[in-house]
Amino acid sequence: MAEHTSHLNLYKVDPVTDGNQTFNVKTMMNDNWDKIDGKVGSIDTKLQGVEDHANNYTHPSTHDASIIRVTDAGSQFNGENVEDVLGEVGTGLSDMIQVSATEPNSFNTHTLWLQDIGDSSFSAGGGINIANAETSTQPPVENNYWFKPI
Repeated sequence: MAEHTSHLNLYKVDPVTDGNQTFNVKTMMNDNWDKIDGKVGSIDTKLQGVEDHANNYTHPSTHDASIIRVTDAGSQFNGENVEDVLGEVGTGLSDMIQVSATEPNSFNTHTLWLQDIGDSSFSAGGGINIANAETSTQPPVENNYWFKPI
């Protein structure tokens, strides 16, 4: 039995139950195209009503724009604009994520170590090793990872 789509009510042929029916161009194609064209036309009409540059922001003269600040949810990072905030976040991340061929010498328990271990396939041991810092403050004496693979 044929179905109809949920949004535009387009006719969908079920090949199992409708496979032996004669192909009806009007029902199976033209009516669907008319529905799509009508929907696109109504969206186009709405968009024609939007003025050029309608989303441009003009700051009101009642107060200085410098009082507006961009802040993250925890108010940990602040800035004049999004780029400033992202710069602060990036500075914080540089202490937490290290990309290195050798195990890092300094860390905190939130540090991630990303090690490029070669271009060979994953099954042959290549790829990126992602490791998390152990809770110890000293590197291990034995030939063991200070960072454990995660």
